[in-house]
Amino acid sequence: MLRNEIDLDTRFGHLSEHLKNLTLRIDSEVWTTTHAIAAATGLPLIWVSDAIEGDIARVIFNRYGAVLVSNMGSVEVPAHIGNPCNQQ
Repeated sequence: MLRNEIDLDTRFGHLSEHLKNLTLRIDSEVWTTTHAIAAATGLPLIWVSDAIEGDIARVIFNRYGAVLVSNMGSVEVPAHIGNPCNQQ
């Protein structure tokens, strides 16, 4: 299970903090790439890509996350990133 991965909380914390900082003081989505995120956070590129594509924010942490929008690594970071997901 992903939740039991070694250092998942630490890695996700770095990823989340970086993505939230991209939208700080902006009331709209931001576009970036998995390469830029990996370079800025020091996280492995494949982990960043898998975390975003696998929707770890929602699946494990019940938060809105970034969206991988292309196989080339384009990422949309919504303005509401990190907010709790509504549970029905």
